[in-house]
Amino acid sequence: MTKHVVIVGNGIAGSEAAREARRVDPNARITVLSEESDRPFSRPGLMYAACGQMAPADLFPFGDAPATRAALTGVDVANRRVLRLDGDPIAYDALVLACGSRPRRPAWSGIDLAGIGHFVSWQDLVWFEAEVHGHGIADAPIPGASDSPYRARPARQGHRPSHPVVIGGGLVGIEAVEVLVAAGLKPTFLLRDDAFWPIALSTRESEVVVERLRHDGVDVHTRVHVEGFAGDGRVEQVRTDGGDIACDFAVVAVGVEPHTRWLADSGLNFAHGGIVVDATMSAAPGVWAAGDAAALPSPSGHRPWPLWYAARDTGRVAGVCAAGGLARWERGVPTNAARLADMDYLTAGEMDGDATWFDEERGPVHSTLRIALRNGRIVGFTSLGRRWHVAAMAHMIQEGWTLGRVLDALPTAAFDTEFVTPYRPTSNAGMRP
Repeated sequence: MTKHVVIVGNGIAGSEAAREARRVDPNARITVLSEESDRPFSRPGLMYAACGQMAPADLFPFGDAPATRAALTGVDVANRRVLRLDGDPIAYDALVLACGSRPRRPAWSGIDLAGIGHFVSWQDLVWFEAEVHGHGIADAPIPGASDSPYRARPARQGHRPSHPVVIGGGLVGIEAVEVLVAAGLKPTFLLRDDAFWPIALSTRESEVVVERLRHDGVDVHTRVHVEGFAGDGRVEQVRTDGGDIACDFAVVAVGVEPHTRWLADSGLNFAHGGIVVDATMSAAPGVWAAGDAAALPSPSGHRPWPLWYAARDTGRVAGVCAAGGLARWERGVPTNAARLADMDYLTAGEMDGDATWFDEERGPVHSTLRIALRNGRIVGFTSLGRRWHVAAMAHMIQEGWTLGRVLDALPTAAFDTEFVTPYRPTSNAGMRP
């Protein structure tokens, strides 16, 4: 009998799960369900599409694994059925839950006013384009729950914001700021902490990013506690502990959480909002989970690991196992890469070593390089302003290279090879307390 593999979600985790399931069992019937889009969607490209550096159509890089648009309400694990808001249940033999993350939505007064949204989903891009650029992108929303992150939102077209505000100091927040700057606007950036993204950056690294943002006209405020919004139908002010700030467009970017509320009655186990899985991504008999929706095993217990690389790798493992193959996920060296205020950012490994080496260059290239060591061996690497091969950094960490060996090998790990001055440690480079 042909095996029916149902995959919920078609981001990187879901699309990789579909590819692997098809490879392991070419005869399997594979159904991909998505409330967001009918094709695999590249979420890291949101900023580039909104900036005009990519066409929105380029966010759909794969021609395979088309999805059935469906608003889902739950999973009947005992009877192996996925429940739909509008339609009959979908029976499965194997189920992969790769339903991703949703933006955190604080319980602030006025948060439902028009002109307030997020920057995470395809629907967010549609809304953002209409609000900021005065034109829309073709979208085909489907009926869904009122709190769905994929619901269509009305937008004011033909009027550019005069007082755009971005709230939240992580990757999504700074991406929204950069898109607004690229559109010729001067946004206000509200940060709750003393610095930008202190969970990932050192004090000096954060200062470098904020200096670049202010140079571009961004009004950066730190230590701001947002209390709500005010306006007559549409947002007009952000209310904070330091007073009201004019605002006619706001992006709330205070983090994400696993998009698993719709699974509350499924009987699955959860940790920090994610679906608890083992190393094979198994969550229950016939059920696997992957990507941001999964709570992955770790030395400190199960927890979500919302990184693109983790979503890709766990999606592959879930797809193999759901189709009847054997695979296990290994955490390996965590890595992440992004653009911060038009500066390349790369991190690999763990930055909480017992010693830190730091360098900042201010010549033709303005960059910072921070290397964490433990017992004389490299355990982490963070860079701003230069490009490096992430696989090379991960290899150095896995092999436990010494600092001297790492510094000698850095020229071979450089990603840029033309028109960029090669990196050489400055006279101020050295160990930091």
